[in-house]
Amino acid sequence: MTRLIHTMLLVHTMLLAVIAVLFCSDEAHAQALGKSFATHGTEKMIYDARMEPQAVLHKDVLYIVYQADRTKSIGNPHIISYDTKREQWSEAVQIATVPRYDHHYAPVLWIDRDEHFHILYGCHGGSGIHLVSEKPGDFARWKESTTIAPSISYPKMLPISNGRMLMYHRVFGHMGYWTYHLSDDGGYTWQRPATPPVDFDQDPQVDDDLHAGSYHTVKPDANGENLHVGFVWKDERPRRDKRYKMNLVKHKRYNLYYLRLNIASGKIYTLGGSELRQPLNKSRAEQCMVLDSDGCLTNMPSLTFDDNLNPAFLLLISDKTPTDCVFHFVRRQGDKWVKTPIARTVSTWAGSHLRRTGSGQWSAMLVVGKDGDVIPGYGGGAMQQWVSDDNGQTWHMAGTLDPEPGFIYNNPSPVWTSNGKPLDDWLVFYGWPGPRSIDDYIQDDRRAFHNTGKAFLWHNGEFK
Repeated sequence: MTRLIHTMLLVHTMLLAVIAVLFCSDEAHAQALGKSFATHGTEKMIYDARMEPQAVLHKDVLYIVYQADRTKSIGNPHIISYDTKREQWSEAVQIATVPRYDHHYAPVLWIDRDEHFHILYGCHGGSGIHLVSEKPGDFARWKESTTIAPSISYPKMLPISNGRMLMYHRVFGHMGYWTYHLSDDGGYTWQRPATPPVDFDQDPQVDDDLHAGSYHTVKPDANGENLHVGFVWKDERPRRDKRYKMNLVKHKRYNLYYLRLNIASGKIYTLGGSELRQPLNKSRAEQCMVLDSDGCLTNMPSLTFDDNLNPAFLLLISDKTPTDCVFHFVRRQGDKWVKTPIARTVSTWAGSHLRRTGSGQWSAMLVVGKDGDVIPGYGGGAMQQWVSDDNGQTWHMAGTLDPEPGFIYNNPSPVWTSNGKPLDDWLVFYGWPGPRSIDDYIQDDRRAFHNTGKAFLWHNGEFK
């Protein structure tokens, strides 16, 4: 009897231990996952590197804008907040309705000195809509504000020195020019320079110039006096790509260029300080080329600064096929630009985010894919963190960000403070069930509802 009781107690103890292990494993697994803060998102629910900010931290509260709709395949602008001290989310507020589906209509956000919220959305060649909150610190009610410019695409709103705001954007269509506007009153009135910095098809010298557009990523320096611009060339000719012998349409982007814009003077310079003639066209951009991709495809880079305050980039470059791509770390080494491969993916639209984490130390958030994956129209795949401790000479994967297993993700985007400082240890990004992009499903059948996107907030290894 004693032996039986002992055996029964032992079995009971072992069962309790197994249950405890299972419970702990489930708990750990749950903590590794992440609840989305927004659902029913469209394609580019969180936009790519051309449009920012979509997340702004002000007085310990994080405000995020995105595009979504619960009933139709359309992307209406929304705003939500997260109190970083209390770790509490607000209810989301839909602030307006767009007339039709267009992923370019995504909102961007800034906060003026009187703590009014400003949102600009609906920008794709037209003026877009500029809204201001009726009360400071309250995003429940909005009113329409001034028109900033008659033609805006891909707005990037940046607080800079002396309390001013800068908006960098494209004017007109694919072969339009890139310029900026300045505001001294938080965004109610704006001025722009007489001559735009970049207009690739202006003053054509060769056939390439006649059909050249460009796509840009920008970042201000720490004192807000200069804007650093990384950009690529878009070939708008309706012809087959020379290298891949096929019609690539939106993927025909090549090379990598860099210039520095001095905001006060409006003048533009090479990395070495040589002044460039404005507007910069395709032929003259040879003077500030970082990388000739030799007919391989590229796309807008991620951009930040190295230990010496030189620009450094993450750049996708296609390989044997248009969907066989490699992320490269591109940085200055002595008097030369060098590149180091990091990881492979399947689309030049795969997003990335680059940050320097210490002297000679780097972290890259990369959307990766592998051969055989379905190719989403605007990128998507696994979200991975890659790191380097030797100033980018070698890289290794440090982990994955997979808040909802089975999803694919895109567009890791940093949080900015309301006075224009990037908070690289915070990220917002979005995901969806896949394997195709959300936009693909919408184009297939506009009568059906396909807004399956979800947005996530990540901070130093945790989802909020």
